[in-house]
Amino acid sequence: AVLRGGADVVGRSLIPAEAYALDVEATNVYVHGAALGFVALFVSGVGCASWQRLLEASAGSETTPEIIVLKCTADYFIWAPIANTLYLVLVPLLMGQTPAAAFQIMLDGFGAVSLLELCIWTPYNLLSFRFLPLELRPPTQSALAALFTIGLSLYC
Repeated sequence: AVLRGGADVVGRSLIPAEAYALDVEATNVYVHGAALGFVALFVSGVGCASWQRLLEASAGSETTPEIIVLKCTADYFIWAPIANTLYLVLVPLLMGQTPAAAFQIMLDGFGAVSLLELCIWTPYNLLSFRFLPLELRPPTQSALAALFTIGLSLYC
């Protein structure tokens, strides 16, 4: 959660404000980072961990190409839309947007965030499920999560 919130603050500090879907004054950059970090605690922390356990229990821990493709496909088409929708709706709500405005932000940003998901997480999943040792997955995921968060924060 701290990493995701920090990545949001860094991204919002480096990228011009007019590039963002949600207009956040400079003084509220930290508040936005805290909101994104709070959502990340539940979505990426609890939700993703639960999803990964369910995925392993359902598909198994084999590393055959078929199982890896099955896991990646399930991750992209089942978990990613849920997680990204939660980010795109909950962060704007925590920033004081109305439900209608938060829903519109989600509609406007969902396609781009899904493409970002496809470009960052799908290659990682294809490689990590097969080749990356368990002890290297957390730091690698953390680095990619920070990168993904900078892109995600453009849309929420």
